[in-house]
Amino acid sequence: MSIKAKIVFFLVCIYFIGVAFGYNILLSNTSSLPYFLFVKTPNKEDLKTGSIVTFIYKYKDYYKYKVGQNFTKKIGCSQGEELKTVDNQFFCNGKFIGVAAIKDGVGNELEVQDYNEIIPNGKYFMIGTNPKSFDSKYYGYIDKSDISGVTYGIF
Repeated sequence: MSIKAKIVFFLVCIYFIGVAFGYNILLSNTSSLPYFLFVKTPNKEDLKTGSIVTFIYKYKDYYKYKVGQNFTKKIGCSQGEELKTVDNQFFCNGKFIGVAAIKDGVGNELEVQDYNEIIPNGKYFMIGTNPKSFDSKYYGYIDKSDISGVTYGIF
């Protein structure tokens, strides 16, 4: 067996071993985060502001996003933290985390969420790093039970 074939065999084995233990390779089809290749872990406990996680999207079918799809976003604000909206700008514990667009890319008005509260237990406010990210600014909190794991960007 050639060295190239051995490397391919090794990588395929590592992939299937990872899947058996709850790890997945994910590819992004958006520019919401600065990565296009991710590794999702089965870890659902290490959820904190700044962590990237994968969750099941449950808001409504919109544009190319469908209910039941996996979304990968960054936790912009966590349970127990203060989330405020001022003129479509979002702040977590006083720190700016994003601004909502009023219209989407084709001119349709967007439903922008408005907050001035402490995030309830078991809820997370998700954001993308791209200003045009479709995230919690438009669909609200994500339940902890919908998070399938902490995710790490590779490339």
